[in-house]
Amino acid sequence: MNCNVRVIVTALICFISFSACKKETIDNPQILKMSFKSIDNRDLLAKDIPVDIEGSTLSFSVPEGLDVSQLIASFEISGAKLMVGGVEQESRVTINDYSKSLTFEVLGYNGGQTQYTIEVIRLENDEQLRVASLILPKEANPHLLNTVNFEVKENRIFAVLPKLSNTKVEAILETSAPEVFLNAEKVVDGKLTLDLSQTNVLMLISAEGFKKYYTVIVSSINDIPHFYIDTEGRAPVVDKSKWLRSTIILDGQEVTENLQLEGRVRGRGNSTWLLPKKPYRFRLDEEASILGLGEATDWVLLANYQDYTSLLSATAFKVGELLEAPYTNTMIPVELTLNGRYQGIYLLTEQIQVGEHRVNIGNDGVLFELDSYFDEDYKFRSKYYNLPVNIKSPDLKSDAELIPIRSEFEKMEELVFASTFPENGYRDLLDISEFANWFIINHLTYNREINHPKSTYVHKAKDGKYVFGPIWDFDWGFGFDGNRYYFKTPEADILRNNPIETGSPFFRRLLQDPETKKILKEKWQAFRLNKLQQLYAYIENYGSWSKDAVYRNDIIWNRMPGSLDNDKARLKAWLQIRANYLDRYFASL
Repeated sequence: MNCNVRVIVTALICFISFSACKKETIDNPQILKMSFKSIDNRDLLAKDIPVDIEGSTLSFSVPEGLDVSQLIASFEISGAKLMVGGVEQESRVTINDYSKSLTFEVLGYNGGQTQYTIEVIRLENDEQLRVASLILPKEANPHLLNTVNFEVKENRIFAVLPKLSNTKVEAILETSAPEVFLNAEKVVDGKLTLDLSQTNVLMLISAEGFKKYYTVIVSSINDIPHFYIDTEGRAPVVDKSKWLRSTIILDGQEVTENLQLEGRVRGRGNSTWLLPKKPYRFRLDEEASILGLGEATDWVLLANYQDYTSLLSATAFKVGELLEAPYTNTMIPVELTLNGRYQGIYLLTEQIQVGEHRVNIGNDGVLFELDSYFDEDYKFRSKYYNLPVNIKSPDLKSDAELIPIRSEFEKMEELVFASTFPENGYRDLLDISEFANWFIINHLTYNREINHPKSTYVHKAKDGKYVFGPIWDFDWGFGFDGNRYYFKTPEADILRNNPIETGSPFFRRLLQDPETKKILKEKWQAFRLNKLQQLYAYIENYGSWSKDAVYRNDIIWNRMPGSLDNDKARLKAWLQIRANYLDRYFASL
């Protein structure tokens, strides 16, 4: 009996050993299945795209003209890992440019490898993703002299109107797409209303689930508004503190009314004042509305010398507008001639200050600026996070007036710092919903200056909560390398671990609140689904409107004229990669 048991055990051991050896020697790594899921490629697909696997060839079909440069694949393999161009792939995460020749390589556990090539089959003349025509019929638009026909080129639809003063026009679209949306609203029977005061994006969806976007661009035959500022005696503006009497003339270029105003002008900015092209601030003798903005006396002309694209500040503030962040400035491209000398393209915007048409928190509210320059007359370093808190408003007269403002701020800060955070009532003092908006804006634009912090505004009405904003200063955003180039490091966390930077520990603490995480995820998903394409279209429209002025600016400031189209493409590509990164970032919170 014992002998028989030994024989059986020995046989089992041999069988198991043989099976294990056989498993170790078989090394046939393969791609078992692959597809492109619509949920991972939501900007391009409404349905999943299957990938056919035949031998060593992977193939899939897409319409002619569909952008395949940033697709994310879902896959299963038998093997250790999948590589493309030396980069390990992660299913439903890694982005690849399928417009290029790619080789997929599956590596086995014991040195085996299998290579696959990609074949993208283009479906010619996909009529369902084509705009046949877009017109503005005169009978539906009596203010037009004639019916206007738009021209369709690739993914842009554009036309020139005599003026941009008519904000809404009725249009008729001809397409065989079964589903059409304008700015996320469904189009019925090809009839749509274009609001010329905003960016318009058409989305066509084919029966197969492919998407194609068209940006509707309306340009004026006139140029952008032009400021002519003459100081008294044409004295040069060489100081940030000395105001010079000035006459300020606005040539509206038929886009807006012409104005002649009296006031004063001086320089502004910190590091930007040291650059060759100077930023300015002007103060009118009387409140006035300029280019449709709310009446005020104080205005800013941003030079954006460091931003060679002339796109970035306007793009960042558009994100704030799309998120409806409170008191977000409007950025309007203008040209400037100062004392008879052409200065190039500038951005006219509001001065950040307390006022009815600015930060409207009343005379008894407080406007703070967290800024490591720490250069206001009344300021303090906060007790728990050593934040550099500058008082911008009200205009304090004594240290005694600062004491209650500091005490109240540090009461909020103490609750954030406390071990009882976050369920200790701190949300009654700090608006976490607006913090979420502010954080998304800065994270999407990769504005690293919040780490110091610099140019971080917080406002508080009397008996109200602390609210982050208005947003400001994105010179070091958009992947700026600190030297001269933008669009670097699109996949990096905005918060750093530098011990001398006091902003990041405070913001990282706020991100530990589960309620803040929940709001961040919801707001990001809503922006991603409903607003990101509008942002891309805004970049196109803004570039179209300011193109001639940018060309003139580039010539006088020794830039490379004619590079705006490339800059627009690079900006949108960088934002797309950044958005994909933030999908993963917010999901991991």
